[in-house]
Order: sequence, then C-alpha cells, then structure tokens
Amino acid sequence: MKSIRAYKFFREFGNILYRNKNYYYFLIGIGFYWALFFTLSDFISIPCSSFKDYVGNGIQWACVSFVPFLFWVFVSMNKYLFAFLFPLFSIVCAVLAYFRYAYKFVLNSMMLYTAFNNDVRITAELISPYLVLFVLINLFISFLFVRYLWKMKIYKKSCLFSFNGFLAFSLFFLMFQGNSPIKRMIEKRIPANLVFTTLDYYKGKTDIAKERERSFDYVKSECDSITVVLVIGESLRPDHLSVNGYFRKTTPNLDTLGVISFPNVNSLYSYTNQALPYLMTRTDTLHTDRAYKERSFIDVFKAGGFHTSWISNQDSEKSYVYFINEADTIFYVNRSHDVYSFDQWLDEDILPYYNRMIDSEYSKKLVILHTIGSHWWYNLHYTKKYEVYKPVLKSKIISYCTDEEIKNSYDNTILYTDYILSEIIDKLKDKNAVLIFVSDHGEALGDDSFYLHGTSHPAMFRTAMFVWMSEKYKSLHPEHLENALKNKDKSYMTDFVFPSIIDAGCLDTDILVKSKSIFASSE
Repeated sequence: MKSIRAYKFFREFGNILYRNKNYYYFLIGIGFYWALFFTLSDFISIPCSSFKDYVGNGIQWACVSFVPFLFWVFVSMNKYLFAFLFPLFSIVCAVLAYFRYAYKFVLNSMMLYTAFNNDVRITAELISPYLVLFVLINLFISFLFVRYLWKMKIYKKSCLFSFNGFLAFSLFFLMFQGNSPIKRMIEKRIPANLVFTTLDYYKGKTDIAKERERSFDYVKSECDSITVVLVIGESLRPDHLSVNGYFRKTTPNLDTLGVISFPNVNSLYSYTNQALPYLMTRTDTLHTDRAYKERSFIDVFKAGGFHTSWISNQDSEKSYVYFINEADTIFYVNRSHDVYSFDQWLDEDILPYYNRMIDSEYSKKLVILHTIGSHWWYNLHYTKKYEVYKPVLKSKIISYCTDEEIKNSYDNTILYTDYILSEIIDKLKDKNAVLIFVSDHGEALGDDSFYLHGTSHPAMFRTAMFVWMSEKYKSLHPEHLENALKNKDKSYMTDFVFPSIIDAGCLDTDILVKSKSIFASSE
C-alpha cells in the first residue's frame, strides 16, 4: 500500500511539472537563487589552483546546493508552509551569508556562545547598513517567490497537499539522521549549519550541566608558587621534528631551549574528539569509559589551590567541552573559524591571552593551550615568513597535491609552531615553571598512500611530545629532571598526561599512580 501511494505521489508530481511549466521555472529559480546567494558563500574562499580544482569544487557546490533545493521542492507542495518558511529562512541565511562573505565568519558553537552571552550593545555593533540592505534584498526576493507560487493553480485536486506530501517531507528529514553521507556533506553548510550547530550547542550545554564523578578523596599541594603549562598540539608527528633527528631544521628554537623530547608516544585514537578525553582524564586502555564519566585533572588542580585557565584556538566539541568548563577562566580565540573556513588561522592569536594569564596575580597556575597547530589545510596555519619549504600546497583536494607539496606545507607549520612555543617558553624562564607539550594525534603524509588522520595508520597515532623546565624548577625538583631524561626513550600512551601533569604540579592525591608518570623513577 505504501509503495502504491509513493508511486502515485511521484507520478502526480511529475505530471504537475509537465502540465505547469511555470512551476518548473519556479523550482529552477529557487535552486539558482539559493545556490548563488547562500551556498556559494561557503565555497568562494576555497583555494583553487587548477581547472580540476574548479571542477571538483563546482561539483561539490552543486551537490550541496541540491539538498536545500530538494527541501524547498517538498515545502512548496504546501503554499501556506512555504509562505511562512521561505521568507524566514531567507532572512536568517542572508545574515549567515553576509558574515561569511564580509568577515569570513563560519557559524559554530563558539559563535553561538558569543552571540548568546555577549552584551547586547557589542552584538549590535555588528549590524551595518550593508547587512540590513542585504537582508532586505533577500526578503524582497523571497516575497516574489511566495507571490509567484500563490498565483499558480496546482493545489485543489492534488494529493501533494494531502498526507502524501507530509510523508515525503518527513522522509526528507530522515536522510539527515545518524551519520549519513548527506548529513556529513551539508551539516557545516548554510542553511543546515544553523540547525546542526544549534543542536550541538545545546547538547554541549546539556553535557556541561551533567554532574560527573570526582575521582579523588584528597589533594595536597606541596608548592606555594608554581606555573604548569600544558600545550595540546594538533596533528604533530614526532619524526618531523629536528629535535628528534629530522633532516630538516624544523625546530631551531626548541633545539636550543633544552627540551626533553619523548619520540615514542602514541595516542589510542587518531581523532581529536576521542583523543582529548583520553589524555585529560585518568582513563587508560583498560578503563576507556572513565573519559566520559569522570572529571579531568583540572578538577584536581583546582582542589589543590591552582587557578586554572583554558585558552582554545579550536572549536569546543561535545566530547571534551565538559573539561573546558571545569577551568576557572576560558578564552576562545578565532571563534569564527572551523575546518570549513579557508582563511588564515594562526596560533599567535593565543599569545595575548596566554601572557595575560601568566602575568596574573595567582601564585599557582595551570594554563592549558589548545592549538590549531598542523591541522589541514596546512597553508592557513603559518605566516609567509615561515613558508620556507617549497613548493607548497595549491589545492585543498588531497588527490590534486603532490607528496612533496604536502610535506613542505606540513613542515612549514612545524617551523611556525616552533616559533610559537619559543614565545610561550620565554614567558616562563624566570619562574618556577614546567611545560608539557603533547599532540592529540599524529598525521599521515602519504605513508602507504594514507593521508591526514581519523582513520587507521601508525603515523596517525604517533604524537610529538616534550617537556621543558625552568632553571628554578630544575633546582627545586632535580629528581623530575633526572627521571625525565632517563624515561625519554620509553614508549608511552597519551594517558601518561593525567599522572604526569599532577606529578609535575607537585600535587599529592590518592589517585596519582606515580609509576605511570614520566617523572617517576624507573628503578
């Protein structure tokens, strides 16, 4: 019965298109309008260097544009619903597209957080005459489409106005459930990003509101004044650092700063959303559930009298947003960026916030820096000064790039990261301070024809990691220096972070398994 009704539905829809050429032109007009005014805003800044690039991006643009087109095909089956939704969506999407065109802003959960928590006057400053004009133009166009649809006589005897139309509309939304290919393709694009980002934002708020278990019974601090810094890198593999013997001089500053590098560290996961909870909590390979049930080491530091801060150059994700909100102070840098934006995205933007926290009056500080590091597309994450290795990437499509271009651009990100880390360390030299750097996961650069991360290749799990200690810290804790030097060639999983950072902060707690710390005696 359902198959018969579906057949009748699509047969009648085809007949309507055949009998009503104006309805056909109406739908084509909506498709082009939406693709040019809104969807194009997500593609216009994508780098292209060849005809193949333009063709590939054009095909993707057409595919993404087809989804909202299909949505409006179904909605137009009910002229009342269309008259309500089309102008409303046009206004909202006009605002999103304007900020995408004018300021390269991408809607994400950080942007929503800013919008909902900013002073109204600050938000009002973003409203310009050009924005108002762009919105009014799109509102006017939307009313023209509504008026055109209402003048067509296609509804009186049509099953499209009946339950069949509602059923088709419902089936359309079912395509975006779970982790379907269609959902992955459009969830970061206008207008779908409005829905999915809003859902993610409120899901994150729900996760934050959930109470997690405190994993310890007591915490004692053995220092009156200390600064502990954790830098979470992005996609940095150890074998491309000159401090580990790489043939290129990619870490000239770190090479002279006396860092202790641990070249044999692996992550259990090759994807940030899973890797971060693993290194933030006391989870391990036998107790992976702890990552989503317990609080992080930030809670331990707070109980030990530390002021804690999280400075992020990445969007917060629901898998680790709880840990971010454990911190006393939170700074989000480059809120308008995400992996679909192709505009300069630099870690130097972290430094003013970092300097502010290091110079703060708190005697005991834990500062966590979540960097964008060596994330794809590599060219975005370093300045021209650090474009040393050439030729660099010219396309964002992997298959159009040579391995030489990929490795050159990747190594340039490391040169830039080396500079950022030297600036971070420089602020700590006259303090009782220790810094731990660990990348969330590694990166494949054509190894066995594997690229980037998120799948399964050994290069994706090998993570760069090192420790730096100030002279004052070394004099107060010579055993940490001695043991770190002895342990540097051992193999570790990134679950070493939880016990090691607590140990580095001179905290004593019942959940500290000292034998898992990189500062533990190997005897």
